[in-house]
Amino acid sequence: MKKKWIAIISAFGLLATPLPLQSAEATSNESVVQEEKLPENLENLMDIAPEHQFILRKGSARIEVELLQWTLNQYGLETAVDGIFGPETEKSVRQYQTDKGLTVDGIVGVNTWVAIYGEY
Repeated sequence: MKKKWIAIISAFGLLATPLPLQSAEATSNESVVQEEKLPENLENLMDIAPEHQFILRKGSARIEVELLQWTLNQYGLETAVDGIFGPETEKSVRQYQTDKGLTVDGIVGVNTWVAIYGEY
């Protein structure tokens, strides 16, 4: 009887080990692990209050767009982190706004920034 308990405890012990976070794409043959920590070059942007952040829209090209794109990726909306607010970023922003119950306009203003800051 003792041997069975050891096997069960061992099996549960294996299940209790932490697993790395993986994106939905990891279900394919790739093993993609998302970063949980905000990259250093974007950390200082979090010191700026959401109401003082730049309003971002299609055509914006600045480091704040990278913060937005990185956050959208962490949220699960695949977006290239290139600092350029293009059609893919706008699509992700609109989906994010829909999910959060915000006005869906594709523009990252104060309310969208507040939601983004809430992700941290």
